[in-house]
Amino acid sequence: MIAFLKRVTLIFLVLFTFSFPFPHAFLPDVGSLLSGFFEEISVYVSIHVFGIKRDILETFQSDGVIVYVHLIVLLLFSIIISCLTYLKNSLFTNKVYKWGMIYGSYYLAAILLVYGMDKIFKHQFYLPEPNTLHTPIGYLSKDIAFWSVMGASRSYTMFSGIIEVIPALFLCFSRTRMLGALVSFMVLINVLMINIGFDISVKVFTLFLLFINGYILSFYWNNIYAFFITKSSITINRDKIDYTTFRKIIIYIIPFILLFNASYQSISIGVYNDDNAPRPLYHGAYEVTRFNSSMSIPKKQTWKRVFIHRKGYFIIQLEDDNMIDFKFKLSGNNKFQLKDYNSNHYMFSYSVENKDLKTLKGKIKGVEFTIEVKTIDWRSMELLNNQFHWTVD
Repeated sequence: MIAFLKRVTLIFLVLFTFSFPFPHAFLPDVGSLLSGFFEEISVYVSIHVFGIKRDILETFQSDGVIVYVHLIVLLLFSIIISCLTYLKNSLFTNKVYKWGMIYGSYYLAAILLVYGMDKIFKHQFYLPEPNTLHTPIGYLSKDIAFWSVMGASRSYTMFSGIIEVIPALFLCFSRTRMLGALVSFMVLINVLMINIGFDISVKVFTLFLLFINGYILSFYWNNIYAFFITKSSITINRDKIDYTTFRKIIIYIIPFILLFNASYQSISIGVYNDDNAPRPLYHGAYEVTRFNSSMSIPKKQTWKRVFIHRKGYFIIQLEDDNMIDFKFKLSGNNKFQLKDYNSNHYMFSYSVENKDLKTLKGKIKGVEFTIEVKTIDWRSMELLNNQFHWTVD
């Protein structure tokens, strides 16, 4: 029975990594190889077995319903394949399980390096956008609030990235693999609790990374038990696999390839701190100093501030602090185009003073607006204050 469970575990591990997309900047995405095949099966099972409506099913991203169905499908495939190969024990030797552990180590290391380097370069926890900074905290969802506070601290994001990079590199070498797996397990437990506590939608993927981590640790269980429980001395055995000289060279090159892959985005654009990355034209926050409309509008529905988001959004903050956002596109000749979520297009003209927006004039849903605005120095806000104090005096 234990041998059967080991087989199911290994097959499930391999199938998931080859069917759950995780695009890389430099390396190929192995998860895309079987994702299309299993997505079709998961959609079919979702609709015809669980009665889930097609319009709520999404692709294998985040924590969508289809991802949970996908896990069930993969488990069934793993059991079926294990049953079909049950009499072929020669296919699943100790060396095969060992290679599976090494593959899992490299896969886990690659993912940890991507997340770790993204934190070090602040691509993951980026500087809060001006509209977020001007949103009352009670209006923010937990995940946005967490992301914003993390993004406000350069030092802590770098630290959180380093504690992911170090175990990732340890996982790449047999002599340090057990230590890397122990440290990464603790790191991932913390990540999982953050995802649960702040409702961040990568819970399933984090659980799978913990699953891989547990599989790696299972190969060192005797040493872990001896060291932590019986307080005995231990000897870390290197992988009992015969490597040719060429393969040994490859093994030492792999960590550098994985590290380059994780850093490729920053290297390609030459930005190693996203706080200093170029922002689009007119990006920022603007206080509305004069507001006129062609129709009478309740005071709470008048415009309080407008924001140009770095991802191409024009955001209006009303006097009641609700936000309305549009896709934003400059059209030339001092005009820009807005598009709402119903694909309706609106054209505005604008004037500029000292390279910042000064006036806006246009029409939305039949109502004409004329607005004067004043630039807000959003980077001077208290949350982005980088002062540090050893004392409270």
